[in-house]
Amino acid sequence: MVALVLMGNGIDISHVSDDDWFDLIMAAAAGHLDVAESARRIQALVQPGGHPRD
Repeated sequence: MVALVLMGNGIDISHVSDDDWFDLIMAAAAGHLDVAESARRIQALVQPGGHPRD
């Protein structure tokens, strides 16, 4: 869903790996992320060369 929203808003996510998406989804599903941390990780993902774990 996040990917669809980002693409719908013209944000290029072609450089984001499946592993990065998986890590984000698993952390969210486990309840490890609040809204601010989710936003920070998504922002890091969409920046070329960015990694949400940094």
